Amino acid sequence: IDFSKPLEQLRRRKFLDLATWVITWLSVLFLGSAIGVFVGIVVSISIVLLHLAEPATHVLGYEAETQQFVALASDPDANTIPGVMVWSFGAPLCFVNVHKFRASLERALQRAEADSDEPIHTVVVDGGKMTAIDLPSEAILAQQLNGLRKYRNVAIVFADVSDEIEEVLRKFEPPVPT
Repeated sequence: IDFSKPLEQLRRRKFLDLATWVITWLSVLFLGSAIGVFVGIVVSISIVLLHLAEPATHVLGYEAETQQFVALASDPDANTIPGVMVWSFGAPLCFVNVHKFRASLERALQRAEADSDEPIHTVVVDGGKMTAIDLPSEAILAQQLNGLRKYRNVAIVFADVSDEIEEVLRKFEPPVPT
């Protein structure tokens, strides 16, 4: 069996996938198929949990050529709107990562304000990868969003969220003055 082509693809694309493959293969080779497959499953679940606990976050800019929002870190020429920061959080929101949500958003706000002549007044959160939110995170998120709104005077808008997330977020909207 020639593994050179798949291994080269794994090496170039994703190191963690390659590591999972190698660990599973070695486990099957030295520990037997049942234990080796079990080790592979445990490693895969651990990697999923790692991605969940430490999701990717990015400040986004609009790329006119592709008509898409892209990470400013990878395309610094992407367009931004003065006073508005578009930010993405790359995982479902749960108790494991809800504090990272706030910390990452705060850091991104500080950097965006340092790089801009104008203070940030609106944050658009790209919620496309926030496919779910667990109950403990709802209360923590409400506190975090209210704190940002109150102490930083920043409007927070969520975009591209599922119906479930939208329903949860409606609970946190500040009352409209009459």
